[in-house]
Amino acid sequence: MTLNTTNADVAYTGDNATTAFPITFDFFEDTDIEVIERIIATGVESTKTLTTDYTVTGGEGSTGTVNAVAAPAGTVTWTIRRIAEQTQGIALPVAGALPSGNVEEMADRGVMISQQIQEQLDRSLTWPKSDFSALASELPSSVDLGNKFLAFDADGEPIASAGSVDEVPVSTFMATVLDDLTAAAARATLGHGDLSILDTVDTADIDANAIDETKLKDALIADFAEVVVATGDSFLLGDIGDSGNTKRDTIQGLLDLIPSGYEFVENVTASTSSTIELGEGNIDAGFDYGIRCINVKNSADLTPANQSKLQYGTGGTPTYQTSGYVNQELKIESTTIVAAGEAITSGVGIISADNIGGTGAGETWDADILISNPAANQKHRTFSWGIGDAQSGTADIVMSFNGGKRETAEVITGFRILPGTGNFATGTFILARRAIA
Repeated sequence: MTLNTTNADVAYTGDNATTAFPITFDFFEDTDIEVIERIIATGVESTKTLTTDYTVTGGEGSTGTVNAVAAPAGTVTWTIRRIAEQTQGIALPVAGALPSGNVEEMADRGVMISQQIQEQLDRSLTWPKSDFSALASELPSSVDLGNKFLAFDADGEPIASAGSVDEVPVSTFMATVLDDLTAAAARATLGHGDLSILDTVDTADIDANAIDETKLKDALIADFAEVVVATGDSFLLGDIGDSGNTKRDTIQGLLDLIPSGYEFVENVTASTSSTIELGEGNIDAGFDYGIRCINVKNSADLTPANQSKLQYGTGGTPTYQTSGYVNQELKIESTTIVAAGEAITSGVGIISADNIGGTGAGETWDADILISNPAANQKHRTFSWGIGDAQSGTADIVMSFNGGKRETAEVITGFRILPGTGNFATGTFILARRAIA
């Protein structure tokens, strides 16, 4: 036979289906073939095992086929190489006819081994031909190379250079930054050539939490215009619980720290309103709630049986309770003091007095209502005090003090105020709260 090609390997990519891979070069024995599997994504290689992973057909001085036991996946390649044994096992007879076939096989095996060696040399580092005689091809010893980098001196000779294997070489891009001789040049390389210490910086160019209190000067405060502060406005502070790191809070958050005083929740202005509803979705645990009723005008005269009252709402979307209430009242009209248990059971009385409201001019009333911890699941007591003008009646001023409760433990989720008969012609109703602790 003859060897007309220098190829001694061939590679294929798996497809989860193909199992027969042609060997495009000549070989003699099955053991002359080596199969290497390489994971494409990682480059990790492993040598496959004859018979276990594949079989070989052909050979005997010709080409052949590698037959995979299982089709290689599409994520790997199979490289088929010739690795002819580097021994010579043919003995020629001392006399007699020349066994030309044996002689040719011996020559072919020698060429195959030469091709294998050349294939390894082709994958090796070499010096240019013009440098060959001038350069040493021997590396420093392992002792000299320990914990150092392989480098080259001014003459191009290999040397061991000081350094540690735990040091990370810079990237190609970073090398372009390190060779800049000035800060301005480095900023230009990084794409920020228009910045300097004295220039302004866009917000997008500042990392989150990158500016601390040392960069905020007192003089900066004078640069801001005076405005009216709202509870939702924010301010910066040093968090004592987090090593003084800068945090943000709202004005309302600051007010919440004040243990006394009421905070506003909501208000409703009446205009021929048959009911006033407050606090729906805004009743929180840990607070007492108060309702201030200001300059309220009823369309019908108030009486002990027809008085303005408060009802409790319960449930997610409040259902207002219309029964089960118990009331007491202390009323002062002119020089008369009247104390009585009120007959109404459909709510907690707020104010009751003859002749307030109706068609009489200026017959309006004010009242404050206090409800203790309505978000707690308990029987809730309510207290109110009110004062009204009864200009067309027997007394100019009427005062009343009312207290009541409902005989059921429950969580209050809303408040409803009713005028009695008629409606609230005018009036403002303000809901506020105060922390219990």
